[in-house]
Amino acid sequence: MKRLLGSIIIACMIALMAQANYSWSIRANKHNVVVHEAVEIVLRCRFSDEAYGYFIELQNIENPDYEIHLLFETESQNEGKEYYEYRYVLFPKRAGELVLNVRALMKQTSKESIENSVVGRDNVEELSFDTTPVQLPLLHLQVTPAPAPLVGTLRLSLRKDAATVTAYKPLHVSVILEGTGNLQQVTPFELKIPNATVFSEKPEYALELSANGYSGTVTQRFAVVAYEDYDIPAFRRQYWNVSQQQAVPLTTPPSVIRVMPAYPPQELLDNTSQTVAKRDGSSLFFSAVALFFLGFVTGRYLRHRVVEILLSRWHQFDARVWRQTRVSKASQKRHNLRQEIRRCHSVNALLVYLIVTDSDTYGDIITALDSNRISLSKAKKAALKRTETV
Repeated sequence: MKRLLGSIIIACMIALMAQANYSWSIRANKHNVVVHEAVEIVLRCRFSDEAYGYFIELQNIENPDYEIHLLFETESQNEGKEYYEYRYVLFPKRAGELVLNVRALMKQTSKESIENSVVGRDNVEELSFDTTPVQLPLLHLQVTPAPAPLVGTLRLSLRKDAATVTAYKPLHVSVILEGTGNLQQVTPFELKIPNATVFSEKPEYALELSANGYSGTVTQRFAVVAYEDYDIPAFRRQYWNVSQQQAVPLTTPPSVIRVMPAYPPQELLDNTSQTVAKRDGSSLFFSAVALFFLGFVTGRYLRHRVVEILLSRWHQFDARVWRQTRVSKASQKRHNLRQEIRRCHSVNALLVYLIVTDSDTYGDIITALDSNRISLSKAKKAALKRTETV
């Protein structure tokens, strides 16, 4: 009985010694924050030896009350003692007391299990572990409401191509929000301008995680197309400045854009096309006058049967030539239209060309492009098909 009791005591001591090989700690760089403010969380496990064969699996990290991201993890030794360190950045989503209740699974394997797995001995498929669940110390954070959804240290700026553009030529505008904070949660800006068409892209996030939140820039681009002068209104955002502990407004200055008249449709033709068109028109006109005069004189003064037959044949030939000429001109026009449409390599280029060429014929395509309801390839196909009836 005494031997059995002694064995039980020794086993308990061994178990306690095994559990005492490591200790966990958890800390935060701040405990009183506002909603969406970045908090750095450090979890550290210290071992009393080299911790041979230990693997750690953290559990219960994520929670709907906050957003959390791993900054980095470290495994190193100090004076022969192993330690694991995990650094996270947390963004609270609600006000009130926030409690981090993290658990860890301490998985330990033996040297024999590792050797069997590495060597690939028979009947050994994977490592065998002794798993011990560990409850980490609780971490309490006090979260207060924030008067703005953005928190950190931020700046807002506006960039544009020029202050003067040609009618129907797009003006490119960029809104840039930069700094450090919860930039990953920035929502898109809106730009509305009367009597103008605004094309908007999704924000581009160029961010890097740091202990104070995400650092970098959020850029949103716009393209404005108009036929008359317009104003770009000020972009506005408000954020909570963590260093000043107050709400700070962000705004960009408004801009006035001057729009110059576009080129008339006839100026879009090259000199060669204009010369050919004028020459063909003049030739056809004089040919028609001559034929008409000849036919009138012959029919009025020459009533011979042979002359009538010759005139009938001539009129048939003349009608066929005119029909072929008209078909040839229409075919050439369709060919030129289709060629120019194929040369449009952007939505804006196709939109401007269709507007200047014939806004009535291509009205529905222009509207669809203007409202971003049709892609460039589909719009070009529809416009090419439409040229069959031009």
